[in-house]
Amino acid sequence: MTVYLDASALLRVLFDEPGERFRTEALHRRSSSTERVDHYGSDVLEVDASRAIDRLRLLGQIDDAECVRKSGELRAMLNALHMIPMNRSIVALASAPFGVGVRALDAIHVGSAQWIERELGSRVAFWTHDRRQAIAALSRGLTVRGVEI
Repeated sequence: MTVYLDASALLRVLFDEPGERFRTEALHRRSSSTERVDHYGSDVLEVDASRAIDRLRLLGQIDDAECVRKSGELRAMLNALHMIPMNRSIVALASAPFGVGVRALDAIHVGSAQWIERELGSRVAFWTHDRRQAIAALSRGLTVRGVEI
């Protein structure tokens, strides 16, 4: 199984928020699992999730110490993923017209997941907890997990 994670999927786990989540234990046992699960993210994921953590600090929802802890936990999670660097193919996929309104970062996440599907030749479970992101992914034929539409 191949899984693509957007920032909302990582942040739900990082901040122990309620709702459906991807199985984090699979991040740490890729090779020993009977069902192989490969987790992917785009390089933009690091920026997206880091900005969200810092935004919480600036809004006073977490203090400086919690920000440092959560940033370290985020780095550990990112290190467990296959990170996909931006390339011209992803830019082309993200830039192509969508059937729905899409923000730039959402388009990059969707384009990255599409690129992974093309490169691997297999379906990708696109994990998000952002309804707009999910609709954008569905509009491109991706299998969406983590949010009801």
